[in-house]
Amino acid sequence: MGLEAFASRRLTLLAAGTNPQKAEIYNLEKFNPLTNHIEVSFNPTNIRYTATPQYYQVKNNDSDYGYRMYYTGNVASSLTMDLLFDTTTSGDSVQEEYIDFLVELTRVEEGSDPPQPPQCKFVWGDFTKGDFLSFKAVVCNLQVNYTYFLANGTPIRAEVDITFKEPDDITGSQNPTSRSEARKVWTVVQGQTLDWIAYQEYGDSSAWRHIARVNNIQNPRALRPGTVLRLPPLR
Repeated sequence: MGLEAFASRRLTLLAAGTNPQKAEIYNLEKFNPLTNHIEVSFNPTNIRYTATPQYYQVKNNDSDYGYRMYYTGNVASSLTMDLLFDTTTSGDSVQEEYIDFLVELTRVEEGSDPPQPPQCKFVWGDFTKGDFLSFKAVVCNLQVNYTYFLANGTPIRAEVDITFKEPDDITGSQNPTSRSEARKVWTVVQGQTLDWIAYQEYGDSSAWRHIARVNNIQNPRALRPGTVLRLPPLR
């Protein structure tokens, strides 16, 4: 949606006696209320919320469909939206006023342990008051298209495509997986193998040896459903 359409919608709301509440983006690692957030120039007209339960498919001849599906957890939820930032009224740089703040949310903070970008949060009135649409997030996608400039090259309008995503890889389910840093466990489901579990947890199927050693598994081929595995970090 272009600037004219956004402006027209705002004027319609004002004419109806409605003062639109501005959406805000917060950097949760900053504590100064003057610098820890920005207001969105024009509120989004479309927001895509994504929640993806994961299932593991196992062949099962006793099933009507020839297989069974086992729930293995939820991929982190995300919010994706298009935003418009505009400083034509003031003539200030839209990059300095807004975009630099967003870019900072994609950069690793100096001294952070483990190294990672800061967590953030998208807040917009009643929209983010619910249980599922208000969450701490990281920016996992940021695309900026500068569309209007002053004669000296100062950008004063920018279209932004941004995705906020929960920082944990898998959330919500403690069975079969638990992602807490203090203790990671995995409850084996029928058909799962050590190398598959190793790939899901560590991104490396050869890490099955690490899992077998930690859990004192003598025969990896005899992995039984219901077995609870400890999954400490790779050393």
